[in-house]
Amino acid sequence: MKNKITNAQSQKRNSTDNLNRSKLKKLLNIRNLIILLLIFVISISGFLYWFINNKFDQINKVNNLTSLVAMPSNPSAPFNILIVGSDSRAFVKSKSQIKLYGTPPKDVKPVADTIMIARINPVTDQITILSIPRDTYVTVADNRGVDRIGDVFNYGPNLLISTIEQDFNIPINHYIQADFSGLVSFFGKLGTIKLDFRYKIKDTYTNFNVSKLGCQALSGIQVLELARSRHLYYLNNQGNWIYDTMSDWSRIRRQQVILEAIFESIKSQITNPFSIDQIVNGLTSNFSIDSNFNVGELIDMAYHYRNVSLNNIHFLVLPTTDFGRYGTTLFVAEPYANSTLNKLYNDSSNSDLKSIFKTTLGEVVPFNEVIFDNSSTSPEPWNPILC
Repeated sequence: MKNKITNAQSQKRNSTDNLNRSKLKKLLNIRNLIILLLIFVISISGFLYWFINNKFDQINKVNNLTSLVAMPSNPSAPFNILIVGSDSRAFVKSKSQIKLYGTPPKDVKPVADTIMIARINPVTDQITILSIPRDTYVTVADNRGVDRIGDVFNYGPNLLISTIEQDFNIPINHYIQADFSGLVSFFGKLGTIKLDFRYKIKDTYTNFNVSKLGCQALSGIQVLELARSRHLYYLNNQGNWIYDTMSDWSRIRRQQVILEAIFESIKSQITNPFSIDQIVNGLTSNFSIDSNFNVGELIDMAYHYRNVSLNNIHFLVLPTTDFGRYGTTLFVAEPYANSTLNKLYNDSSNSDLKSIFKTTLGEVVPFNEVIFDNSSTSPEPWNPILC
């Protein structure tokens, strides 16, 4: 009897030991799994940190932009980014480059072919983009007289930034710049974008030519040709080629729709890591940003606006008049310019709205002499639209 009890106790202890060993083994397996997961997460995080920082380090930086205004201390406050498309063709040397980009200027000085100010509101998720025609006369900062705003870029981005801040009372917090070659490369990395052409159009200056109607994909070179076009012709319903007299204003409209198409293209590829890598490569090697930009800001902006729709993006064009003192040179049209700039600032109650435009070169002109370039006053049906 005693032996039976002893055997039963022994079996119970063995069973308990086996159970404890089994539990311990499971716990060890769980612990090992957790450790492996932690190692994996840390490794992935480390790789992502390295990847993002490595890509960020490859972006061209513009240093010593002392005219920039510091970002608002309140992370919810709106901020402004100056976006400049440079017309510099100093790199153009071969015949193939001349055919693609055009003959370089004799003095090889860069011109700001595109000037846009993007106002970003983190609270409302609204992005308002103001385009300033490059031939608009302004009072240049640092007592440098008067000049076309596109030519101010000849003296560097610092002077362009300070001139915008002085004349339009718009604080510039960040700066982004792209040139012709950068745009072609970026569009090539991005892949084709699609636009709907309701008219056949052509521009012999940029070699752009669309001979069929409807929605169609454009290559990177075609997008650049369209974005540069200022001497466009369209074929009307009577079979006549008509010159687009809106010139630079019409080009601004085309650049806006190109931005919308790029925005939609990036959104459609945002979940594809291979596509994103290509897009990031296109951005890092062909665009320049101010050195005050940091990795965190770019990541926050990309994450915050990943789901923003085109309904949140609004385009404005500074009203001008060509009835100025220097022939066809453009002058800011008052009081309509102030009204447009107020729309740019419609997210705040800043006191500077009472007198936001300060340049002495603005002209008070009647309504019929103002070039607004919006869809209601200038429909421009020959320009492409989104598919």
